[in-house]
Amino acid sequence: MNTFVIDLKDASGYLSHATRVPLAREIGADRDIRIADLPGLLRRLQAAGIYPVARIVVFQDPILARGRPDAAVRDSAGGVWIDGRGDRWVNPWDAGVWDYHVALAREAVELGFPEVQWDYVRFPDRPSGELAAARFPGADGRPRPDAIREFLRHARTGMADLDVALTADVFGITTTARSDVGIGQVWESFIDAVDAALPMVYPSHYAPGSFGFENPNAHPRAVARTHLVEGARRIIPWLQAFTLGTPP
Repeated sequence: MNTFVIDLKDASGYLSHATRVPLAREIGADRDIRIADLPGLLRRLQAAGIYPVARIVVFQDPILARGRPDAAVRDSAGGVWIDGRGDRWVNPWDAGVWDYHVALAREAVELGFPEVQWDYVRFPDRPSGELAAARFPGADGRPRPDAIREFLRHARTGMADLDVALTADVFGITTTARSDVGIGQVWESFIDAVDAALPMVYPSHYAPGSFGFENPNAHPRAVARTHLVEGARRIIPWLQAFTLGTPP
């Protein structure tokens, strides 16, 4: 192993480590510490020659949505929107949400991480029936990919003084889809805004008939459009290492 991705903030909204970021402490995001000595862990990894990556989940954040409901995705009745799984999301158009995550990322770099990996840098991937009630203040008619690109560029600007790689996990289907598939991720709109995109090219997640295969799970494939984008950066695909359906 030469690289180790560490969850600093996962989809629960909790941080895995002690933090000095005021908003995180105010909303209670530091109340489920799972890494007692993060600096010590980073020293161990460095001694072993292992490259550490700080994973930070962005827009699915029930802790921030509860603590700052004004920053949450709203519902048509004026409250906080809750998806069919009971999850709360924060608004991808909200600059305060952007700043919170930049503050967390800056802290990660100060602790010793050379790379920050954004995840859930997207709109909710829920059925249209659920999303019909969701409201995203600040959109003002702009398309969703603009919010994702603006966040990534904002993060780049906010961390320009630091020596850090900024990468992003994206849906695998972004390598082939021409629309944003409802989540605001379009390949051409983010591939030049990060140091690397990490598409989750899991064959088991493609519908029957994709690419002309009745069972895409038996035919792993990914297609990149990177060469068409000026200033495009690297691609590092996530590969499936689990069984879901057939074949094993």
